[in-house]
Amino acid sequence: MQGIFNNAMFSIQKGEMKMKKIIYIFLCFFALFLIETCNSGRVQDINALYLVCKDGKWGYINNSGDVVIEPQFDRAFSFKDGLACVELYDQWCYIDESGESAIEPQFKKALPFSEGLAPIRIYTEWGFIDNTGQIVLEPQFDFAADFSEDLAFVEIEGERKFIDKEGATIITIPNRAAGFSEGLAPVEIGEKCGYMNAQGNMEIEPQFSMAGLFHEGLAPVERNDEIGFIDKKGNQVIDCQFIDAGDFSQGLVRVRTNEGWDYIDKAGKRVTDSQFSAARDFSEGMAAVRANYKYGLKYGYINAKGDMVIEPQFDFAGDFSGGYAPVLVDRDVIYIDTNGDRFNEWPKAKESQTELQPPPPELPPPPVPQKKRVTRVSARTRLMNRSQYIPCEAFPFSEGLSRVHIGNKYGYMDKTGDIIIGLTFDEAGDFSEGLAAVKMKDKFGFINAAGEVVIEPQFDNARSFSEGLAGIEVGGKWGFITKSGKIVMEPEYDQASLFYNGLAEVQLDGQTGFINKKGKWAVPLQFDVCKKVTVSDIRKENAEEIAKVKFLEMKIEEIIEDEVPGGVEGGVLGGVVGGVLGEEDVEPVAPVRAVGEIRPPKLIRQVDPVYPEIAIQGRVEGKVILGVTTDIYGRVQNVKVLRSIPLLDKAAVDAVRQWVYEPMVINGLPRPVIFTVIVPFELKDKK
Repeated sequence: MQGIFNNAMFSIQKGEMKMKKIIYIFLCFFALFLIETCNSGRVQDINALYLVCKDGKWGYINNSGDVVIEPQFDRAFSFKDGLACVELYDQWCYIDESGESAIEPQFKKALPFSEGLAPIRIYTEWGFIDNTGQIVLEPQFDFAADFSEDLAFVEIEGERKFIDKEGATIITIPNRAAGFSEGLAPVEIGEKCGYMNAQGNMEIEPQFSMAGLFHEGLAPVERNDEIGFIDKKGNQVIDCQFIDAGDFSQGLVRVRTNEGWDYIDKAGKRVTDSQFSAARDFSEGMAAVRANYKYGLKYGYINAKGDMVIEPQFDFAGDFSGGYAPVLVDRDVIYIDTNGDRFNEWPKAKESQTELQPPPPELPPPPVPQKKRVTRVSARTRLMNRSQYIPCEAFPFSEGLSRVHIGNKYGYMDKTGDIIIGLTFDEAGDFSEGLAAVKMKDKFGFINAAGEVVIEPQFDNARSFSEGLAGIEVGGKWGFITKSGKIVMEPEYDQASLFYNGLAEVQLDGQTGFINKKGKWAVPLQFDVCKKVTVSDIRKENAEEIAKVKFLEMKIEEIIEDEVPGGVEGGVLGGVVGGVLGEEDVEPVAPVRAVGEIRPPKLIRQVDPVYPEIAIQGRVEGKVILGVTTDIYGRVQNVKVLRSIPLLDKAAVDAVRQWVYEPMVINGLPRPVIFTVIVPFELKDKK
């Protein structure tokens, strides 16, 4: 009996051990699942919706490939915070996950919700709304990006900055910057320019009206519309005294005074005795100049001593490269060597073909002949154009860092405004899951938050990490890697997006489908390949549209305020001095009809009709109904009588032809519009 009992107890103990082992294995798998979920940064959402395109329209599917919201939108963003930003009939609005309108179409431009707020544009200004559609930050910005980590990037009156949810300025970044040269980049902050190093620190405080690039340790700067030169410590080495100046090359620089062009050395001493009507920078010991010589006003070359070593004889001349320079003779481009000997073809092409020869130097565009009426270009404008200033960019914060583009380089800024990862990258992406894709030496790799390279640059392109994987491009095809840099899906797709809720959109052979993290098809190829709208697209369109609207506003003011006697029937009464400048630059577009959501434009200039004497005598009164078409400037272009009162028709038409309306702007673009006008005629004396 005792043996049976012992055996039973052993069996029970064995069963308990087996159960504990099963539970242990289960807990291990569950722990791995939690770790993976945490690493991916999100909990999988079985109800997630994915943006797809069919027949040029956008809709949404679930992770099984079933269409949840039929493709019907002109453009659309992915769902965020339970709402998706979509465009329909030139208006932007927000829909919920059932496809119903959550915030009615009413915005010229809009971006997705983030942290409970969304940027929207009303007419030409951007503000922020909450998820009920209520405005929480009044439209006032030239552009506004979405909130991320409680900060949003905005532009207002040329200033670029991050604001908080109360609208307070937290970080200000430079307006514009040129490229880095000799470790420094000229930047514009407010109305002054200074120099920033690659770590984002101001080496030379903003104090100049404009600043150029450093060459050979000196840079041109402008004060009071005159140019001089400073060193890298900001010391004024050559006083501001010139109308224009080039860049130092081989110890010399060309400078322009009222008498013409000269060359000076780094001490500011003149090295040429002659004044030239045009001049170029030195290259390989020689510089092209234009002088009045025995051949007339022609181009020749001087050496570093100022001696004319190749007589002026060319219609135009370029810089020397590899011992040869392109010149223009009787409209033909030929080449010369340092002795002035001519060659009809690029001489290097005749040399040994065993080595790869450099391409021939290109002849720069000749100066544009000046018209009789010349507007002087300021020194500031010349420096800005030559140094190629571009707007500085800052992108939403991600994992505590904002990607910034200053001059020609990218770096990363923290929330105090300090550049903590230097401006050293040619391109860069946002941080995600602790890593960011950056481009160095023509290849993409990944860095960590300390700026250390953790995956060596080796890819043609790369996207951010999402759910532990990042898309990479090799040889025109896309695949995926892990955080160790290991390729887990070989590059075989034409395009690949980020993973979202376990799926990634990929393109292949002109179609779009979705794969899982094992590279298996979750939603087979079946949707169209269409370009998705991006924040960059909206930003670019916004700048173009606002520029057009402001141009139109200016022209409307000219129409109303700058009238002169004269004009023609059917045009603007009195006409406009000089006509409407730039009108031919606006592409013609079809008129829209003011029905439904499109309201008739606002009347801003009205001329009362003249009551015909014969109608007064005949006691004729009533309402003439007209069909009116305005152009993009709000001027009446065409009038058609819809309901006639014969004795009153002409008076009504003559008056309405002189009316001016506020331009009809749809989605930021001016449009002609057709609408109905009622012109009442009522006799004052009813006797």
